[in-house]
Amino acid sequence: MSIHKDDSLFNKLTDYLKNGKTYYTITLGLANLIANFRFNGIYEAKPLDEANEIITVVPEKNVGSIEITEGKKYFKEKLPVNRNLTRGFKVRRCSYGGAGKNIKRKISKQL
Repeated sequence: MSIHKDDSLFNKLTDYLKNGKTYYTITLGLANLIANFRFNGIYEAKPLDEANEIITVVPEKNVGSIEITEGKKYFKEKLPVNRNLTRGFKVRRCSYGGAGKNIKRKISKQL
């Protein structure tokens, strides 16, 4: 899978990521939330029809059910998921596991 028809752009992006370089300062939405990253590799992605265990924030509309496990924390909140040209945010209700832990859930639609 390639992210662009021109492989040279993909190769340039890969080089930047491998060497910790950026074109713009990476932020988590706003200038006072400067982000960091590390390159973990290039992997082939394929769509899943069903997922049972996910370690990420998932829009609530995509969650079919959540399996509750004793001792784990679960959160649902409105999070910014997209930013528009006027610096506003598109917000969606999302669910995720506390402390970066995975939660078992059925995904009702592809993300």
